Amino acid sequence: AVIYTLATIMKERGQWGEIWFGNLAGESPTMGGDKSRRFFNDTQHLLSLRGYDVRIMNPLIGVDKPDEVAYWQSRDIQKLIDTKSCFSAEERQCGECQTCFRKWVAFKTHGIEIRDTFANQDIKENFKEYIEKYTDKMNRALESSDFSHYSPSRIQSTLDAITKL
Repeated sequence: AVIYTLATIMKERGQWGEIWFGNLAGESPTMGGDKSRRFFNDTQHLLSLRGYDVRIMNPLIGVDKPDEVAYWQSRDIQKLIDTKSCFSAEERQCGECQTCFRKWVAFKTHGIEIRDTFANQDIKENFKEYIEKYTDKMNRALESSDFSHYSPSRIQSTLDAITKL
């Protein structure tokens, strides 16, 4: 709906261009979900058939969250620390949801502790569900060499962060 709305506004204004999505490496499975390659390809095809002169772009597709942290370490890391990934964040991130877990993993990969940015700072307890889920799923992906949902780098950084707990 968001893509179609943006494309419609652009068409009504006589504009053309790109609609960018900020999904990172390891967040776009081949099939399934609204960030899959198939979804973006099918959406692009439908927009073209309907006469919309827009392109769906994923400029960060080769970058993962730890890469973002590395990029900002040589600049102003506090800017990235201050971003809100959490869907329930009001003032502070919850420190309990999957997006908070993924942000924690990205920073932990580089030895940066961000638990003080979370409302609930008991990492082991609050992320227990995700630690168990990702340890199981990612180890199975490694064993079967199935990287259709998680990239090898995402698997490695996640499992490394979990071991550093």
